[in-house]
Amino acid sequence: MQKVTVIGSPGSGKSVLSRRIGECLGLPVIHLDSHYWQAGWTPTPSREWDEFLKETSEREKWIIDGNYTRTLDIRLRAADTIVFLDMPRMLCLYRVFKRRIQYHGKTRPDLNEGCEEKLDAGFAVWVWNYKKNTRPKVLDALKPYTDTKEVIILRSRKEAAEFLDRIHTLQPIGSHDPPQIQHQEEVNRMSLTAEFKKMPMIKFEEWCLAAAIEGMAGDTNDFLQTHAKPLTEYDGSGYVYSTLLEYLAERGIDLEESEYAALAAERTEEHYALCTVLTKEHKQAYLDKLNLANYDENELSAYYNEFNDTQEAEVGSEMLEAIRVLQFNLREADETSVVLLILS
Repeated sequence: MQKVTVIGSPGSGKSVLSRRIGECLGLPVIHLDSHYWQAGWTPTPSREWDEFLKETSEREKWIIDGNYTRTLDIRLRAADTIVFLDMPRMLCLYRVFKRRIQYHGKTRPDLNEGCEEKLDAGFAVWVWNYKKNTRPKVLDALKPYTDTKEVIILRSRKEAAEFLDRIHTLQPIGSHDPPQIQHQEEVNRMSLTAEFKKMPMIKFEEWCLAAAIEGMAGDTNDFLQTHAKPLTEYDGSGYVYSTLLEYLAERGIDLEESEYAALAAERTEEHYALCTVLTKEHKQAYLDKLNLANYDENELSAYYNEFNDTQEAEVGSEMLEAIRVLQFNLREADETSVVLLILS
């Protein structure tokens, strides 16, 4: 394992995993974002970028993390190991929002100075649609290499941790203890809140149309305050819902998917909020499945702590309360109205 390509959705953990592999094996780590984006988020010209990738991939040893699909095959051909972080969508979105809060007004360690952390609607939509639009292309690109290279697909934080444990056995001569990883500063979990609002369908369609044609970034809050009625509140952290939505999706209750899924990131550009649209179709399909009798507090607690890499003792009860509030508010979706779950 001397030439490693690490790919995956934004927020999947490429940079952190690459640094940890590099520390284990003594390999230099190249974060493509820090080379492609110059100060002020200025992209590197295509010809210069292609030359950089060609020269970099010909080096003797490296770990390269980043996507850049147009030039992906250059790295795949040169690598002896390919790691694809095929992580859950909500985990990726959670991390993208989390780093936006954590590095607000600052530059992340894997970017150049002058590239302050930002999050716009187009990027959030791209992350949202990664599994549907980009993932199939990545899997197709990997197929020619499955017999000749080590292709590793990691689908959860647990699998990533187990992979790193295996990497420790491949440490260079002279290595002893696994590297001590400095964890990033924790973000206050209450910095993300959850609220439910009920909006008449006619106003919701007006909102969708205006958002598509005009943007409405500056008027979104006023529009919601005028035309959306607050529903039963959830007093806990919005991070509980960001985790719960993924937990439910893995069990066949996919509340993010609907004909309005493209609106899910509409508010991010100015307000950094994720909006899930709950419809009468969701109500018909999932209301009974959200009965609390179907869920185990200990299982919910274990899932949350693995998902968020935490050790919170009481979070299982918070997850149950989130399910209760979700089911209660989902009852409000009908022929004439939708329910909005907004994490902000």
